[in-house]
Amino acid sequence: MISAVLITRFRQHVELFLKCEKAKVKQRYYYIIPWLVLSFIRIHGQAFTRIVNPSSGFGAYSRVSGDVMSLTSNQARLSGIKEPALGIYGERRFFQSDLSHYLVMAAWITAVGNFSLGLSTAGTGAYRETKFSVGAARRLGARLDVGIGFRYNTLGIASYGSASAITATVACILYLSETLQVGFQVVNAGGGRYGSLERLGSIYSGGFGYDVSEKFYFGGEVIKEEGKNVCLQAGCHYQVISRLFVRAGIATGSSSVWMGVGIHVLTGRVDVTAAWHPLLGVTPGLGFNFRMVKRKTE
Repeated sequence: MISAVLITRFRQHVELFLKCEKAKVKQRYYYIIPWLVLSFIRIHGQAFTRIVNPSSGFGAYSRVSGDVMSLTSNQARLSGIKEPALGIYGERRFFQSDLSHYLVMAAWITAVGNFSLGLSTAGTGAYRETKFSVGAARRLGARLDVGIGFRYNTLGIASYGSASAITATVACILYLSETLQVGFQVVNAGGGRYGSLERLGSIYSGGFGYDVSEKFYFGGEVIKEEGKNVCLQAGCHYQVISRLFVRAGIATGSSSVWMGVGIHVLTGRVDVTAAWHPLLGVTPGLGFNFRMVKRKTE
């Protein structure tokens, strides 16, 4: 199991940690923190490549607040994107550079449906998880969006080699009214393995969203990953002015509260986010979203 491998690596780093000179206590402290935090994350069932701050992908179940990053919550949201878009997001988990996570999502619009590409990477050379995804979605009738995706997952651990696995995703969003949406997503229902290292668990999620107005939205999502506790994510979005919004919520999977501020600039947007864990501290994040809006011709 990967957890056993991580514990072994952690013990090796503890031995090096204790061998350091006493005069270098501060350097030893910062050297051991990333492995301590990573062991805590794995042992307590937190997914390393799951974004700590859901603000970057918030709005999957909203007609007005969703964007290309919302595909991280529900692949069917791709159908509701009206222009080609590109999203970039990065966060440094608990201010540790070894626990950085970066995500890029792109969406393209066609007459037969919408398509997406995604790439995420987390960790460093000693331990790194990378995921490359492709997806498609389209609307069926007036009230149903469906989406499908495939993901190529790779895992690399120094001195232990690397492994890969392919997983599939199916999702849908049902528009119950002009303001209320519900949906679900299933990831890796058939199961997959990182070679002989570890089985990838199935992930089931369901959520809802309610657009109170053009300016205010709130929603929630329940996530159940195989072998782990149920995770609840909930939050709200408020458009303060035309070029500024704020978001805030909770995420029980990472035991944190989060918030985000978005500033619209021309056809793009800058997102500044932060999540707070009561034991491990703050996770800062920064994101950029771009929409390829066609210029109107006179």
